Amino acid sequence: MTVAEAMARVRRERPGEATDSELRAWLQQLDGRFYREVVLRHEGYDTVEEPSYLTEADDGKTLLIPCPYDEVYMHHLYACVDMRLGEMDRYNNDAALFADGWRDACRAWKREHMPLASGITHVVYGKTPVSREEWI
Repeated sequence: MTVAEAMARVRRERPGEATDSELRAWLQQLDGRFYREVVLRHEGYDTVEEPSYLTEADDGKTLLIPCPYDEVYMHHLYACVDMRLGEMDRYNNDAALFADGWRDACRAWKREHMPLASGITHVVYGKTPVSREEWI
């Protein structure tokens, strides 16, 4: 899904409720969070560009979370709009759907990309490191 596709869908389903700059900022916020919390902690991070969607020139960019998990963007944008309008019932529904979509998107990324090595294999205080067989 591209920035423009997400914005067009929100304009169609929640017309006149948010400006293009607000929609871009909310998409930037979500992809920035995904980039920092998920992408940078896994192998392949160096092939992913840090997201930036603040101008009209960025509308053709592809968002980080791929299909079929990209519905998370719509739930995030709907929740932002509904929160601002005070539509609490709609907001609560969108927030719950967003939370499910976020969890699924993060799990999918983690399944496909190995976590970065932390450099610490184990710590045993007062003893020398032992082999795996000695622990069992």
